[in-house]
Amino acid sequence: MNRRLTIGVVYVILIITFLTGAVSAANEWSVVKETVNKISIGQVKGEILEEYTQNPLVMPGQTVPKTVNVTNTGNVDSIIRIKLTKAWGESRDTEGNLIVNPSLTTDNIHITCNSDQWYYDSSDGYYYYIGVLKPGETTARSLLDEFTVDANIGNEYKKMQADIKVSMECIQAGWTGVSAWGKTLEQLGIDYEEKPVISGQSGVTFLDTVKGFEIDATEGDLFESFKKMVPGESRSQTISIGNQYDKETEIFLKADFIDQIAVTQEEKELINKLLKEYAVITITGEDGTLIYSGPVWGNVTEDSHGSDSMKYYISLGKFAPAKSQKLTVNISLDPQMDNEYANLLGLVKWTFLSNGKEADYLSPVDTGDMGRLNLSLGVCAVSIILLLIATPKFFRRRKHSIR
Repeated sequence: MNRRLTIGVVYVILIITFLTGAVSAANEWSVVKETVNKISIGQVKGEILEEYTQNPLVMPGQTVPKTVNVTNTGNVDSIIRIKLTKAWGESRDTEGNLIVNPSLTTDNIHITCNSDQWYYDSSDGYYYYIGVLKPGETTARSLLDEFTVDANIGNEYKKMQADIKVSMECIQAGWTGVSAWGKTLEQLGIDYEEKPVISGQSGVTFLDTVKGFEIDATEGDLFESFKKMVPGESRSQTISIGNQYDKETEIFLKADFIDQIAVTQEEKELINKLLKEYAVITITGEDGTLIYSGPVWGNVTEDSHGSDSMKYYISLGKFAPAKSQKLTVNISLDPQMDNEYANLLGLVKWTFLSNGKEADYLSPVDTGDMGRLNLSLGVCAVSIILLLIATPKFFRRRKHSIR
């Protein structure tokens, strides 16, 4: 009897533990939403447009028509500079390039350049276009229209061809790009007002425990403003974080690295360097609290719960119903990046989380309901114990009656 009672009590405890755990688990909820955010690098690129008829020979005193323009074939505003090199040669290669004879002086080739639209700097030998080319635009005027050969050249130039070799460089107009050339816009006579990047509307809203999060961004990309960035540039945008649930809710954020496989190995190495070294992000709350500052990929190899890593979930705060706040996100690019990073696309995954227990939201009336539930479980337990005690007696009495 005592042994059976002991076993029964153990069973009751196990049943109550199971039921309590089941009720508790049923009250717990967790909602996760991932976004893939994109940062892209602009391309600074230009194309030389030459109009020149290559004559087999150049006669003394002859004027040869030749125009040189440049088109911006990149996707950011650019500044152009050109260097002209005069040359003599007897023949050309299969691609039409003059095979230069360096023993012949070129002082007898005279070029008249257009100084109204081009500025010549004798310290470096470059002609700078006085203006900014937007993507797709071409220089308003050719650097030159023609060149002339001296009428008094010697016999050593007999059967020789004269040519003007053109080399071009371009750099982004904004973010002090010309400083890489040791120049300023003022020195070059260029008037350029950089237009601010208009930030798109992006946000994350917690709806409820069933619908989860809603992402308000193009293709789920929260980095609306961080496209076609150039070395040395810094941009900021705000991301709205809100709660539409009828209970106060805490929202968390962490980052994950995305291994981009649809690129070449060389591109992957450049992307990794961009995200882990050259692009730095700072995230601050509406009250100025620093949430994270470091490489844009989140520095997820750093085992830290501080603002130097996004490996673990970071609380963005507790949000009352229908309340929101704006995160300020700033990304800066290292000015030492060169043109090999042009047109690269880096991906960063952000994961938002909210979790809790419905019991945490219960009102005093609801708490009474929970008390009644606990009382019911207690009554159930006592009933089971009494049943276990009574059952053996019942069977013994029945057994005696059969005899």
